[in-house]
Amino acid sequence: MRFRRDPSLVAALVLAAVTLSVFGVFQNYGPESAVRRFHHAVATKDDAEIAQVSTQSPDSSAVMDLKRFVTRALANGGSGYRILTSERTDTQVVMLARYEGLPPIVWVVVKTRDRWRVDPYLTLQGLQRLGY
Repeated sequence: MRFRRDPSLVAALVLAAVTLSVFGVFQNYGPESAVRRFHHAVATKDDAEIAQVSTQSPDSSAVMDLKRFVTRALANGGSGYRILTSERTDTQVVMLARYEGLPPIVWVVVKTRDRWRVDPYLTLQGLQRLGY
């Protein structure tokens, strides 16, 4: 028995491959991914990754304070966070995030050259305004 190629099946397979490759490439691109990567780096204690996704070095006081906040927030809720809204300009995104059991907080992400990075200083200013 010979296998016949169904053009619609081939087209569907090609479309699936393209879709998966696009999602794979852009998984770590964008302001939301900078926040996600920051959280993951805090959880895994990966300062090299924090350096990649932050505007400040991992040993700066702002990053250390933000790492403490993320550690406490994730320990309280256990289920992570959810982005509720975001406002975007060409070089900055302000996101409102919700952690289980906490009031929403603001994350500030800025575009530097070719990538989005968390701005720990501006994010902490928002936390301080909320009384954290």
